[in-house]
Amino acid sequence: MTVDERAILEDYLAALEADLRALSPADRAEIILEVREHFQDARRVLTDPSEADLRNVLERLGTPA
Repeated sequence: MTVDERAILEDYLAALEADLRALSPADRAEIILEVREHFQDARRVLTDPSEADLRNVLERLGTPA
């Protein structure tokens, strides 16, 4: 089974960005970048991650809200 890492991350980031809409565009962009970097850093240490592994990385951050 192929895991679509980008789709998992982009779905999370889209929900996060929607919840951050009250912030300035610069603040939203900074938070989105930090979350993206965190995901990519955590992903690098996983060997052949499953979808559940990738979702767990994001769950550790909490819900986008």
